[in-house]
Amino acid sequence: MSARAHRDSDVLALPFMYVNKMETSVRLTAEGILLYDAEDSAYPLVGYSEFRSRHAAWLGIDRRLSLGFIQATNQYLQIEPSLLTRYRFTPLPFYAAGTGHADEVVVPPGHFTRGSIYFPMPARGVDKQRFDLLVTSSDLPEDIVLKFRTN
Repeated sequence: MSARAHRDSDVLALPFMYVNKMETSVRLTAEGILLYDAEDSAYPLVGYSEFRSRHAAWLGIDRRLSLGFIQATNQYLQIEPSLLTRYRFTPLPFYAAGTGHADEVVVPPGHFTRGSIYFPMPARGVDKQRFDLLVTSSDLPEDIVLKFRTN
């Protein structure tokens, strides 16, 4: 049911995880995360107020799906389970309720953050498309670009 609600929605939910293996903290901001489609159209994260007013009911479902996606990816890539137990969790506050909400997160050395992130639905939809997820921060030695295709 949630996949259908998302498919017919005006937002695209993606699981997100960042593990800080550096010796310094990394500040990630909502503005520093962009989705690009095959035509190089940029999509910023959906704003907190807009998301909470229209899609807040999805958060619990998306948290479970995000965790399942990360676990499946770890198994596929044969990442040993002990890898993440060596890192401490820092919540991703972009869509947190109430006073927990923030447009940035500081991930200390030896910590990770994860959660769902939301973008406006790309103009051409998501079926059989190519995307680039760009993560920028002045604390990173270089931008992170994740390239992916959908089925």
